[in-house]
Amino acid sequence: MIVDYLEIDGLLRQYQIELKKTKTIKYKVYPDLTIKVIVPETLSLNEIQIKIGKRKNWIRKSLKFYSNHQNKTISDYKSGSTIKYLGRQYRLKIIESIDENIKLTGKFLVLNVKSKDLRNLENMIEKWYKSHAIEYFNKIILKCLSKLNKYDISQPNLHIRKMKSRWGSCIQTKNKVILNSNLIIESSHCIEYVIMHELCHLKYPFHDNQFYTFLTIVMPDWKIRKNKLENLTL
Repeated sequence: MIVDYLEIDGLLRQYQIELKKTKTIKYKVYPDLTIKVIVPETLSLNEIQIKIGKRKNWIRKSLKFYSNHQNKTISDYKSGSTIKYLGRQYRLKIIESIDENIKLTGKFLVLNVKSKDLRNLENMIEKWYKSHAIEYFNKIILKCLSKLNKYDISQPNLHIRKMKSRWGSCIQTKNKVILNSNLIIESSHCIEYVIMHELCHLKYPFHDNQFYTFLTIVMPDWKIRKNKLENLTL
């Protein structure tokens, strides 16, 4: 593992370089603000520095996202704090009750809880996010598939889980799409983009010209949606 530094907004940010037998470069930013670049082992350090310099804006947005949003701690879950769902902000209202449940009421996300223990609140909210993500993502998948049926793309096996550094992934050989449960915090416009992106990988597994040409055919405004998602989050 090689360590180098990139200047972002006047600060030197350390990033890790991993050399592999690969043809493409992968840039990753993790919730702990670690920056990692996986590069072909044939590239020189100078070539790597030039290429990562061109990705500086994306890295800056990623660091901002994880600093301001994704690193929410359980101490933030208290009455009056805000939480995102489908692109909108809601205020938490926590009420002690015999039964435990969560419901949206107007501009509030109301938590009826037996205990205000912070870990309990976090678990309830995570389960609520995931259950709504399952229902909503399946709905969007069917909507996207209506535009893909003529291209012989069938309904995939959907798996939802929390992921550190991506909104979704696709395993074409298993007809499997994996979506980040945290995607449910974003607007429907952005969610549709991520899902359509992954569904297109069922036909074209790589980020090559064929893939992007096909994505443009089935979702002509995907760049606008992608920019909106990255500007709001990554």
